Amino acid sequence: INRPSTIAIGYLIMRLFLLMIPFVIGIIRAGICIVEMCQKWSTGLIKEPDMKVLVDIRFNRSAPYELDAIDWDIDTNEVAEIWAQAQALLGLDVDAKEQHRFDQIKNWNLNSQARSGGNFKDLSFSLIDKVASEEIAAKMRAWRQKPEASSRNCTIAFVRDPLARFISAYVEFEWRFVQARKRYKEDVLDTPKYTFHNYKLGSKERAAAFVRDLVAFNVIDWLHELPPNLSWFDEHVHEDRLFHRNAIAHVCPLVGRLRGKKIDFVGQLEHMSRDWKLMADHCEIKHLDNLENGLTSHVTSNDPQGTKKAMQLALIEDCKLKTAVCFLLKS
Repeated sequence: INRPSTIAIGYLIMRLFLLMIPFVIGIIRAGICIVEMCQKWSTGLIKEPDMKVLVDIRFNRSAPYELDAIDWDIDTNEVAEIWAQAQALLGLDVDAKEQHRFDQIKNWNLNSQARSGGNFKDLSFSLIDKVASEEIAAKMRAWRQKPEASSRNCTIAFVRDPLARFISAYVEFEWRFVQARKRYKEDVLDTPKYTFHNYKLGSKERAAAFVRDLVAFNVIDWLHELPPNLSWFDEHVHEDRLFHRNAIAHVCPLVGRLRGKKIDFVGQLEHMSRDWKLMADHCEIKHLDNLENGLTSHVTSNDPQGTKKAMQLALIEDCKLKTAVCFLLKS
């Protein structure tokens, strides 16, 4: 082999080596994340995020589709401990155990926009945001108009994987937050405590900053008392951008909507077609239309701002960030 050929081969090998470095680093980082997450799962600190299960919800084993009423009481000290772990994980000042945070942490768990999905004859729908709630309520209203419609006395709810719902809730929050920034003048508002809005919309940096703002209480600092109804926000929340059309309330845990209620049927969004039919049988619902065409798309379903992809990327690339979110959803 002549000298020029040897140099060319060496150059190609060096290029390949340099191209492989990011790939190798990615594998190492992924391995570290897997180890860290497995340690958390093995100690029972968090639920595996992609499991299709509810967080902190105990089903009635004798009736697999029913949900025993969840007590309104929350062990605030236990929840504060979990929240403090999330703060420490992200290198934030740990203040979750301080007294003034207890009400915020408790109401974080109880708040879910405090509204019902409606009563349809003997059928009651417990609405949970970002679980196809508007579409379900619309189909129920259409069913109620039928003269022959009937059911037994039944309370229903639909849930979804908590982490997937959190990502969807973030997408909805950003959509409404951007609407608010166009509507309200910046100079009439106090300087916010949060930082996520300083980053480019649809970037993973902004998504990560939102999680940090959440864990640090920067976006829920207003939550000192449980809202009795939607009008409460107009009277007590002065940060219009955060609560324009109840934006920030979407990221509160889904379990808050179910506390204090006995649910006769709990379905999963991931198995909507199957559970829609099971619900009709379980609650003896007559003349309910099937979901042959599925559910309609929401304005944010197609991720018009790129915020869903951004949050997914942020959680994939930063294992600690994802674990912190799981802590909050478990709390």
